[in-house]
Amino acid sequence: MSKCNLLTQANTAKLVEDIDTVLFDCDGVLYTGGHPVAGSQEMLQKLRNMGKRIFFITNNSSRSNRQFVAKLNKLGFPAEEAEAVSTSWVAAWYLKEQNFKGKVYLVGNTGMAEELDNAGIKYTGLGPDVAEEESIWDTVDNSHQIFPIDPEVQCVLVGFDQHISFPKLLKAASYLKNEKVLFLATNEDPRLPLKNAPITMPGTGCIVSPVRIASGREPLVLGKPNTPMFDSIHEKYHIDPAKTLMVGDSLKTDILMGNKCGLKSLLVLTGINSLEDAKSVMNSSSPDVQQQAPDFYIEDIGQFGQFL
Repeated sequence: MSKCNLLTQANTAKLVEDIDTVLFDCDGVLYTGGHPVAGSQEMLQKLRNMGKRIFFITNNSSRSNRQFVAKLNKLGFPAEEAEAVSTSWVAAWYLKEQNFKGKVYLVGNTGMAEELDNAGIKYTGLGPDVAEEESIWDTVDNSHQIFPIDPEVQCVLVGFDQHISFPKLLKAASYLKNEKVLFLATNEDPRLPLKNAPITMPGTGCIVSPVRIASGREPLVLGKPNTPMFDSIHEKYHIDPAKTLMVGDSLKTDILMGNKCGLKSLLVLTGINSLEDAKSVMNSSSPDVQQQAPDFYIEDIGQFGQFL
């Protein structure tokens, strides 16, 4: 199938006939700036009436699945917890799949902690950890241990943490000196998608990067565009990749994950990437960049609903 096709009334019928499951990225797709995209709620209801399975997936690690569903419901999107897939939940799922028995050093938030609690996984590090006024360098030499190493810590998990600090970076990198300690990251999004906002909100990638640099280690990134997020849905709900559509606004995360996992992909133009971006990656000489090209594109998700 050729790439980057405009989704029309004519080809929508064939696309919908070929799928039984739809994965929706949310911010920039179903809502923007905290407001639902016009027609998005009606579109979801039409898909449900047609018997399609729906999942809401997000790289945002600041909420547990329960909190994620509460946000969706507040915005007018009826959803159940079984339909929500946050990277907070994926992290806990992955550790359970690995039969993890140790403790996690968590550079994260209460949503991530909730999912670890639900999975029965111990953790430490939640909340503020601030250096004393006196310079930490005055107390450091080759024999000095600034903090007690917890021998139970067998994983460093990094997600969105508004309390990121030097002591947290110090502890995360120190635990990762042990090569047997897992290094996991929920995602590496550089910033939150605040379109036309007067501020820039740094994303989880800005927190993962200093831990990577300090430790000299590469994390396993669980969120889009990597495959563990889809693997978690596939393993739990047994969905067929060939009959699944990934809908997103980001070529580098949503569309790339869909293509990596053998899904059909639809780019909406209400978020991060434009049609010019999509055509650029499609015409790239790099196979890796070409893998970001969507099967279809459409102006907005409400228009998709009009074609159903």
